Amino acid sequence: EFGSDSEVVADVRYRQGWVQLALERFDDCRTSWQHVLTVQTREFGPHDLAVLQTRLALYEMEILNDKSSSNNRAAAAGGDEYYYYEKTLQEITTIQQQQEEALGQTSHPILANTMLLLAKVHLSHSFAYPSSHSSAPTKSGIRLLRQSFHMRERFLGRDHPLQATTFYWLAITGIRLFQKHKQGIPMLHSVLRVWKETVGESHRDVAMAYHMLGRCHLSLGEFDRAHTFLDLAWSIVVGAASAHHPPPSSSSNTTTNTNKSISAISSMSMAQVLVSRGMLQLKQCDFHQARESLQTALSIYTTRLGMKQSYYLVKEAKEYLEKVERDEMLCV
Repeated sequence: EFGSDSEVVADVRYRQGWVQLALERFDDCRTSWQHVLTVQTREFGPHDLAVLQTRLALYEMEILNDKSSSNNRAAAAGGDEYYYYEKTLQEITTIQQQQEEALGQTSHPILANTMLLLAKVHLSHSFAYPSSHSSAPTKSGIRLLRQSFHMRERFLGRDHPLQATTFYWLAITGIRLFQKHKQGIPMLHSVLRVWKETVGESHRDVAMAYHMLGRCHLSLGEFDRAHTFLDLAWSIVVGAASAHHPPPSSSSNTTTNTNKSISAISSMSMAQVLVSRGMLQLKQCDFHQARESLQTALSIYTTRLGMKQSYYLVKEAKEYLEKVERDEMLCV
């Protein structure tokens, strides 16, 4: 009745895009939002708040899609991932400035969302390259996280899932960049309480919070607790993949993880948990299981996701696999 290029249809397709994003159907999501952007720009002009929101959503989708393979960043920037990082920051910062002009203020939930996205870009770069260009991105990321947290707190309170997301990023930044494992544990439990009540106990974000709790307890030498949380994380990420494939037994890492029909984000989550399980198995001198966990993770990273050997997740898995070989030789 309205026509495919109407504002009403564009609004429906914008909402449809978020569903497609949640299902990791990135190409469909991109198509939906690019169509929405064309309609909105024609109807409202390039600086309308709705247009800016759709542009930002497209960036959020592309950043999430890039998580599935470090090669995507290099391809987008002609092989220069640092250029890609700088270009993305510049473009999202421009959107933030245009949002402030459209809103007529510098404190708003919409701006808090943009600040969180900017923080994620900064800190993801710091996680990947801790010794290269890391000081400024880390400081900027933490500053933006705190601004987003305090801004959201005024509008949403502390028990909103979006606020929990900001708190989660504050927690993992302290854990991964400053080794604040003990301080991170209560923060992650607070995040889990909110997420389990709002998005559900089987959500991938819940699995990643369990995973980080497992890493914290592992770093503190609390192996039983580490085992408990890593098993919880594993059961969720495997459960997500089992929509297409039967889940493995709880004692085995040999799965169809590298099958192309499992989404890239789910595959990455599985690989990250496998690396942590391998680290724990190494600590407990279970060399066979540690080797299996780490080899499977490496296969997912390099074969399924096409990551370069120099990418930080691949390097971590290889480092611990080499440690398995050395420690096993010492024990023999």
